Amino acid sequence: MRTPLHAKHGELGARMMDFHGWEMPMEYAGILPEHRAVRAKVGMFDLCHMGRIIVRGPGRVAFLDGLLTRAVADLKPGAARYSLLCSEAGGVLEDLLVYADDVHMVVCNASNREAVLKWLAQHAQPGVTVEDKSAEIAMLAVQGPAAQVVLGPFVDVDLASLKRYRFAHVVICDERATLSRTGYTGEDGFEIYLSRDAVVAVWDELLKAGVPPVGLGARDTLRLEAGMCLYGHELTPDINPFEADLAWAVTLDSRNFVGSDALRRLSAAPPARKRIGLIAAGGRIPREGYRVFSAARDVGFVTSGTFSPTLEKNIAMAYVAAACAALGTPLEIDVRGAREPAHVVALPFYTAPRR
Repeated sequence: MRTPLHAKHGELGARMMDFHGWEMPMEYAGILPEHRAVRAKVGMFDLCHMGRIIVRGPGRVAFLDGLLTRAVADLKPGAARYSLLCSEAGGVLEDLLVYADDVHMVVCNASNREAVLKWLAQHAQPGVTVEDKSAEIAMLAVQGPAAQVVLGPFVDVDLASLKRYRFAHVVICDERATLSRTGYTGEDGFEIYLSRDAVVAVWDELLKAGVPPVGLGARDTLRLEAGMCLYGHELTPDINPFEADLAWAVTLDSRNFVGSDALRRLSAAPPARKRIGLIAAGGRIPREGYRVFSAARDVGFVTSGTFSPTLEKNIAMAYVAAACAALGTPLEIDVRGAREPAHVVALPFYTAPRR
């Protein structure tokens, strides 16, 4: 599958890759310079491969409240909220954003779009319509400390007044769009939803203004430095929100939703394993699946690892036995048969400075 910007990626000389059935840009100028551009100033991402699902009807709030780990009923129009879908056993099936308006929009991972649609259909209720609009609604992200300054002249609203996890309907480059102050990089930034027929013109105008394109390679290093989970790595049906340090994304009040009974039971005791950050002292990058050891004991596994362009160190996230999760704990990572020393550090690895 190809996004509406596929030809543009070719013109820019992007190195393309298969990403869950999508032909997507891995990098343009290189992962390191693209990563550093976002940390220092700004960068632009093609996110058209992600899932965008519209939920309509008078029963949509009750419907979503019965599925998501965070309530929708108190989500005011113009607001977005991070939430999870969980199984009856409490395992994470997906993490997503839900937007509240005269309809609700669910934005999910490209790898899970069909699974989320199936899950929503499985729990369908009268008075609710679920529509996959992923092919019709395009998606861009403009991220970095200068995102507001750079994007401001192109829109007809005051971006300074738009708070985190809020959105507005705007005109950008003469095209109608929805713009939210959200992102997946650890920096300030915006995500833009607009017609697939309009996305090329907006992309071109931002390129002309000097906003560099950024591929999926830097998107991954940015989110990892920011300690953000990626479905299929830090989140799976075998991992519950409390192990993943996402208790804040679960509201266990009187509301019942799929998995709430299991999550109440799980919340009553400390998790047996925890998601942690690791800095590896050796020269080799810890990769997904590598085992983590405390002395001779296998205590866990790496979920994501990379070279951090910001810290200039090899970093990883992992799940380890709770007894080994304290900050500063020395551990070892088995990297292709050789043990690399590492130690536990706080997440996120990087926090954007106040500007």
